[in-house]
Amino acid sequence: MSQRPANQGSLLRAAWRPGGVVYAGCCLLGLAAGLWSEYVLPRSLPAPAPLMVLQTVAVGQVGFFLLIYPVILLTRAKRSDGLGKMFPASVIECAALLAISVPLLIVAAFLSDATASDAVRVMILEISLLPVSLACGLWLRRPRMRTVVWTVMILSVLALPAVYYVFYDFLPAVKARWLWDIAPVTLVWQNASARGGSWMVAPAWAQFAWLAVAAGGFTCHWLFPLGEKQ
Repeated sequence: MSQRPANQGSLLRAAWRPGGVVYAGCCLLGLAAGLWSEYVLPRSLPAPAPLMVLQTVAVGQVGFFLLIYPVILLTRAKRSDGLGKMFPASVIECAALLAISVPLLIVAAFLSDATASDAVRVMILEISLLPVSLACGLWLRRPRMRTVVWTVMILSVLALPAVYYVFYDFLPAVKARWLWDIAPVTLVWQNASARGGSWMVAPAWAQFAWLAVAAGGFTCHWLFPLGEKQ
């Protein structure tokens, strides 16, 4: 009888940690950016109609999971027995974070004049990107690979959209649409558009490309294990 409350307490601790406060902050920042876009967009651009709240909230989620959460995992690994043993707890935590964001996505979809399929599409895409976040957290534990992982994370989230716009503005003859499609920020932005119709992520190849990246990261981590004490 005493084991069950202990397990329940462990699940509760895994589901909600201080990192959840940071996640909530990113979501609320995204909500604020969508509601008061006139303070975010250049003044030369007209205010969007309808509001782009669902898109900005989705971008806030992606920013947290791909830039902040791997660092949180690394910090925890340094204070514990290692990230490998923390992996199940991290999965539970991610599921809890997505669960608490459901009401916010519903509100954001309503404010953006979006449909239920739009919100579901965003959630599916966020779930597809979560394995990449966990894989980055694993590889950040390797000191020799830390710079490489940091570079890949920053380039994928921030640099890919910028490179696309460079090609779009200065080299329009170059077919660079794939950069827009595969960059996580722009991928979630276009999938969070209101009245998108289908609940399926488009383009599907970009979603599966990130799943393949995560699968490759996990596979290489397990093929070349890292000692627990680093």
